[in-house]
Amino acid sequence: NMKLKKILTLASILCLSLSIVSCSTNTDSKNNSQGESGKKQLRFAIWDLEQKPGFEEIVTKFNEENPDINVVIEVTPYKNYFTTLDTAAQANNLPDIFTINAPNFLKYQEGGKLMDLSECNIDLNEFNQAVTEIYTVDNKIYALPRDFDAIGMFYNKKLFNELGLEPPKTYDEMIEVAKKLKENDPNIIPILIPHTDNQAGYWNLVIQAGGEIVNEDGTSGWDSSEALEAMNFYNNLVQDGLSIKPTKSEGIDNITSVANKKIGMFYSGVWTTAEVSQLSNKEDIDIAPLPTSGKNDISSVIHGVGTAVAENTKYPEEAKKFIEFMASDEANKILAEKSGVMPAKNGFADTLYKANSNLTGLKDTVESASRGVGYFKSGKTGWDSKEVEIITKMLNGDLTPEETVKMLADEANKILK
Repeated sequence: NMKLKKILTLASILCLSLSIVSCSTNTDSKNNSQGESGKKQLRFAIWDLEQKPGFEEIVTKFNEENPDINVVIEVTPYKNYFTTLDTAAQANNLPDIFTINAPNFLKYQEGGKLMDLSECNIDLNEFNQAVTEIYTVDNKIYALPRDFDAIGMFYNKKLFNELGLEPPKTYDEMIEVAKKLKENDPNIIPILIPHTDNQAGYWNLVIQAGGEIVNEDGTSGWDSSEALEAMNFYNNLVQDGLSIKPTKSEGIDNITSVANKKIGMFYSGVWTTAEVSQLSNKEDIDIAPLPTSGKNDISSVIHGVGTAVAENTKYPEEAKKFIEFMASDEANKILAEKSGVMPAKNGFADTLYKANSNLTGLKDTVESASRGVGYFKSGKTGWDSKEVEIITKMLNGDLTPEETVKMLADEANKILK
């Protein structure tokens, strides 16, 4: 019973037929508060310092091509980003252009803080449909899809080759591989599915069991037989010694441990490729699509950030012009090369693959996103904040899976309802 779950198979991709009308610059600006040089100044907020060099190059090119506009980047670390943005929104002082994510999108969209970008000269069929869907409400787009992240399984291919193992395609194969890794080295952590990262970790088990994290009616999906099945599977990995209790995983650098044969298989997003590229023995590591449950062929939870424009920006036409530039091939090539992300615009994957040629399974992993489920949308935020605490208790042996899913649903529904 998959209900209206947004399973994005290549065949059932949602096509958004948005009117394509150019956002030509309106020199008649609504406001005259301009920068010192008489340019119209636009603030552009991001949170990722590692991606800043790429954005600086994009902004420099845009500013050169538009001498009457000056886009300025503002970086706020992620842990403070949305607190700062919320305060600015309440004071009607949002940056003109800013990064938005799925957990916070609907709050801003329903609050009337985001400009409808449907009239921009952008063909949304050229963008990853899972990410496009996140930022679409009633066939209108409120943030330009910027990047996307499939979740994959990193593993030590040198170790796998030594033992004659293949990356597992199903849960059953994963258990078999884990047992063989343990037989070979009793001290290895055969599988690590992060309990501290819902999207890269345990949410994938729930959707692969056919469950939901947030139901269509806006209530929590945790109180279901599918979620219970997923937590039983997750808990058994730890209790059977094929994974590790959270009490023992403090301070482990996961991707370095994969490189050093201390972790066999590790779930993480394609964003981890940037970290892998810094390792001296990066040639030993590879990635594969997540193993599937056998109940369906769902791969993983797909997310990607968007670039939004404040509804009350003083310079709406100039801001839309920047969004159109962000949608260009030129800007997306810079994103892939300089910011190390997978652009949400189709056709830029090869740039990422070339930069990470040691990861022979990266292409398969990225393409598995077509079997993914878009990140869960809710107008409420913070409903998932207790998840890690509750799941940690289960994995440490202090809660049963039954108690766990009930507590998870109760905590989420306090906010969702």
